[in-house]
Amino acid sequence: MTHPVAQNAQPGAPEGDLQFASAVAGLGLLLKKSPYAGQLTYSDVLTWARAAKGQDTEGYRAEFIQLTEELATLATPIPTTVQ
Repeated sequence: MTHPVAQNAQPGAPEGDLQFASAVAGLGLLLKKSPYAGQLTYSDVLTWARAAKGQDTEGYRAEFIQLTEELATLATPIPTTVQ
């Protein structure tokens, strides 16, 4: 399969399904503690997923967002107090 790219094509941020797929892949990198995650954060993943949620008739994307929110909470260190 080929797809021509115009010479004046400008790269941009992914949209829609590609953006949501990027969020899913990013979450996988974070969970695996992959060195390829770079500076990626749970906040980044949530931003991408929320922006690409769309209609979500089956509710799977909302469930992914909720799961990511819970994982972000679990990943946040609990402050300790010294007495």
